[in-house]
Amino acid sequence: MTAPASFDLAGRVALVTGGNRGIGRGIALGFAQAGAAVAIFGRSVERNARVLAELQATGARALALAVDVTDRAGLEPAFRRVEAELGPVDILVNNAGIANLSGGILQETAESWDTVIETQLNAVFLLSKLAAASMAVTPFDERTSGLTAVE
Repeated sequence: MTAPASFDLAGRVALVTGGNRGIGRGIALGFAQAGAAVAIFGRSVERNARVLAELQATGARALALAVDVTDRAGLEPAFRRVEAELGPVDILVNNAGIANLSGGILQETAESWDTVIETQLNAVFLLSKLAAASMAVTPFDERTSGLTAVE
C-alpha cells in the first residue's frame, strides 16, 4: 500500500509511542510509507525488532527503542536519541496506553491507577513538552502537528 501524494511526509521525522503493535504499528508504517523517518517507543524488544524490520522494508530510516513511557527519567534520553539519529521530531503520536481490567473501581488499586495516570497523562505531557521544544526551532508552516491517541 502506498500513501497518496497529498500525504507526502518526505523529510519529516515521526515518533510513535506504543508503535510496536496495533494502532501504533499501523500509524508508524503509514508514516514510513509516506516518506517520513520513523521512531517507535515500545516496551517489548522483540516486537520492536519486528516492526523496525517492517519500517526499514519500506525504505524509511527507522529507529525502535525499548522505552517504558512510565519511566520519566528515560523519556528525555530516548527522545534525544531519536533527534540524534533521525533529526528533529516533526510529528509526535502519543499512542501508548493501558487499560486495567480489574473488575471495576471497587477492585482497583491505587498502584494500578497510578500506572494508568503515568501512561495516559504524565508521559503524554512530558513527551509533548520535549516535542514542542524540538518543533519550536522549525517555523510553524514547515512542520506537522502532534497527534494524541490511546490504543
